[in-house]
Amino acid sequence: MSERIALNREPRVLVFGILLIALGLVLLLDRLDLLFVRWGSLAWIVGACFGGFFAVDGFIRKRGARIYWGSVLFFFCTYWVMAGWDVIYHHNFYVTPVILLSFGLSFFALFASRPREYGLLIPAILLSATGTLMILWWWEYIEWYEVRHALRTYWPLLFVIWGVALLLKRRNPPAVSQTHPPVPPSL
Repeated sequence: MSERIALNREPRVLVFGILLIALGLVLLLDRLDLLFVRWGSLAWIVGACFGGFFAVDGFIRKRGARIYWGSVLFFFCTYWVMAGWDVIYHHNFYVTPVILLSFGLSFFALFASRPREYGLLIPAILLSATGTLMILWWWEYIEWYEVRHALRTYWPLLFVIWGVALLLKRRNPPAVSQTHPPVPPSL
C-alpha cells in the first residue's frame, strides 16, 4: 500500500509556493535575529511580488480582473519599493499621481490582453496623462495655465477619439458562434 506523493507541477502554484517559502524564511530569520527587516519596505516588496504574480497569472489564464488588479498592485507597490530604497525621490504630493498612473497603466495592461477592446484605451490614456501632467507640473516642467489652455483648446478631440473608437469597434464585430449544427439540404 505504497502511495506516492506527487508534486503539484502547475506553474502558478509553483511560483506562489516559492513566494510563500521565501516570505516564511525571511520572517523566520527576522524572528531569530539573524536578519533585520524593515517591515515597511518588506510589505511593499511582497505586494509587488503578489501583484506581478496575479498579473502574469491573469495573462496566462485570460482573466481580465486578475490582470487589472494585479497590475494596479504591482505598479503601486513598485513605486513604494523604489521610494523606500531611494531610487526615486518621494514627496507626499506624488501619491495621487502614482495612483492615477497605476490605474492608467493597468488599463494598458488589460488592453494588451484584449487588443480588440479599443474602449480600454480611453481610461488608460486619461488616467496616465493626468498622472503624468501632475508630476510634470510638480517638477515645474509645465505650468498650470499651459495645461488649462490646452484643455480648453483641444477638448473636442475627445469626441473625435470616441467616434474613431466606435467606428473601429463596428468594423470588427465579434464572431457569431453557431449553437446548432447546420442542417444538410434535403434532396
